[in-house]
Amino acid sequence: MNRTQAEKIFAEQHNHARHLFTSLISWWTVWTTVNFVTMGWLAGSNKTGSASSFITAVAWIFAIQNILGGVACAFAYRALIRIHRLAQEAGSFIGTDSPEPIPEFGGTPIDIYRATISLMLVVLCIFCGVWLIAPHYLATSTSILPAVSSSPTHPTPMQPTQVPATNQP
Repeated sequence: MNRTQAEKIFAEQHNHARHLFTSLISWWTVWTTVNFVTMGWLAGSNKTGSASSFITAVAWIFAIQNILGGVACAFAYRALIRIHRLAQEAGSFIGTDSPEPIPEFGGTPIDIYRATISLMLVVLCIFCGVWLIAPHYLATSTSILPAVSSSPTHPTPMQPTQVPATNQP
């Protein structure tokens, strides 16, 4: 391997790492949003009749998907470690180990990737726990959101005040 090839490999590996990490963060953002929206939807839904079995099924599906998300994070981390090692090998040939040292955060981008993916795994575990507890909690409560009155004489913020109709020619 000559210096030009080593520099090309070095730059490519860091570009691959950035692309992988950016894709992981994009997936994470969407998945976290889906988790929160679904939790809110289920928390405010009516839990009568067969709704509790539906809630249980949704909760299990999300718990399993969060476990699979954790596995995906672990695979992404392993891939980032491999990419980092290839970049280090090429970098040792050209006399550097990282094109973008970040001393405020502990050195190379791999340190930031490691910390971020660790936090992502912690949150996925919390989501999984919440989804496993949610069916029991939601089945024993009618709703965690305040009830809205449907009485026309006592308007609520969600119901406009009724104005009597006037007969005008």
